[in-house]
Amino acid sequence: MENDPKYAERKRAKKAIYEKYNFKLIELRDEDVFNLDDILPKMLLIGVQTY
Repeated sequence: MENDPKYAERKRAKKAIYEKYNFKLIELRDEDVFNLDDILPKMLLIGVQTY
């Protein structure tokens, strides 16, 4: 989907909203979907704070 211009525009708009409100964002590429078990845990650990 990353090559689809409409998808790219929606993605850009969503990223702008996340940046505006200083939300954390985990961004996955098309090829990441096939390796979620390896990729997602690493992404979730970055910047996680516990109380």
